[in-house]
Amino acid sequence: MPAKFAAAELLLPEVSPHLNFTQPYLYASNRNVGTALDSRGDTIAIFAFDNNGTLKLVKHVFTGLVNIRGMQFGGPGDRYLVASGMSQFGGVVVFERTEGGGNLVEVARNTQIPNLASFVWL
Repeated sequence: MPAKFAAAELLLPEVSPHLNFTQPYLYASNRNVGTALDSRGDTIAIFAFDNNGTLKLVKHVFTGLVNIRGMQFGGPGDRYLVASGMSQFGGVVVFERTEGGGNLVEVARNTQIPNLASFVWL
């Protein structure tokens, strides 16, 4: 059976103990490649590593974006994650890492920016 979601990008930010990011987490953008769209948009899946080095799903964060085209960490200690969508569902969302990196909370959204695929933090 064909997959309905496909990981588009995998990010593994460095641990930043001074910002309480003491555990490494892997962040994966999930593009919905099926025919039925979820009104909450695509997700960013957050995975932790257990003691054996195996990945364990921590959370799916719904983004409100469709077909996430790029995402990048930035800010002090990679505190923020920016992601963009594509097509008529374009836009950019900025999330702040919370709960030691195990969650993302939206802090900004701009739906007027279409089809971005990469970001540079200055």
